Amino acid sequence: MDPALRPLDDAAVPAVMAHDRAVLYKHSPTCWLSGRALGEVQAFAAACPDVPVWMVDVIRQRPLSQDLARRLEIPHASPQVIVLQQGDPVWDASHMGVTASALERIVARLPEPAPGAG
Repeated sequence: MDPALRPLDDAAVPAVMAHDRAVLYKHSPTCWLSGRALGEVQAFAAACPDVPVWMVDVIRQRPLSQDLARRLEIPHASPQVIVLQQGDPVWDASHMGVTASALERIVARLPEPAPGAG
């Protein structure tokens, strides 16, 4: 796994929700479109290293993926990115909408985190 993409598990969800800005990426390792989206998410992570990106494998981590869909009130899709601000979803995209440029544009519109904030 790309070191810029952090694997998400149940124990890490509270930390993700505590960040001022974060990105969740839902990935299917068996889907060609997820492979394309993964490249876009990796490009975003390289361009914006101050914004943590967590990845969920929607096949191996199906219960977690479904829990996130319920918790965030965003219907499941794969590939899918969800931009969070202080744990609240502020933007999401799926399939061909997952692009580094769209992620960069959305994150640039978010307020900068307070000094010392996560």
